Amino acid sequence: DSLTSKSMALLVDETILNLADEVFFADFTPLSDTCQCFVCKQSVTRSYIHHLVRTEEMLASVYLQAHNLHQY
Repeated sequence: DSLTSKSMALLVDETILNLADEVFFADFTPLSDTCQCFVCKQSVTRSYIHHLVRTEEMLASVYLQAHNLHQY
C-alpha cells in the first residue's frame, strides 16, 4: 500500500492513521486502547510517534511496524 510505504501509518481497528499529520501533535492518547503489543504496553502516545516521525527518528518506524504487525 502506498500510504504505509510513504508515510508513517498506524493501524487502529482497521483504520489507517497518518501520524505525520499535524492533528497528532497534541494527541496524548495511546496508539490503541485495546492493543496489547509491546509498544502500546509501554504507553507510547500518538503525539510521541508524531514527534519521532517529524524528526525522522528511526524509532518511529520500529514502533509502528511492531504495532502494525501485531494488528494482523
